[in-house]
Amino acid sequence: MAENTTGAKPWEPGQSGNPGGRPKMPPELLQRLRDFTPRVIEIWQEIANDTRLKPEPRLRATELIAERAYGKPPQDLNLGGQPDNPFIVARPLAGLTAEQIEEIERMLSEAQPESNLLD
Repeated sequence: MAENTTGAKPWEPGQSGNPGGRPKMPPELLQRLRDFTPRVIEIWQEIANDTRLKPEPRLRATELIAERAYGKPPQDLNLGGQPDNPFIVARPLAGLTAEQIEEIERMLSEAQPESNLLD
């Protein structure tokens, strides 16, 4: 292991190297970026419509526009099973309605643990 020649102390276990978190962007810069957003969208539209370009940048431009307009689609997570037949699939809970979460809670509370599977 390399010797510490800087005099800096290593972090203790569980200690953050950045306890203050990420620095906030200055409000003036944030407003300038927001003011530029309409032009960014115009540029993406120009790229998406430019038939002289290869398909990849055109497709990426359309993806960026769609993500900003409708949000990114939820991604399924394969937590087990075969790639073509996952037996457990999880979806992010953030996209669920309160009614959907209540239904899941109801179903879980009613679920009976399986009896001995080896019998």
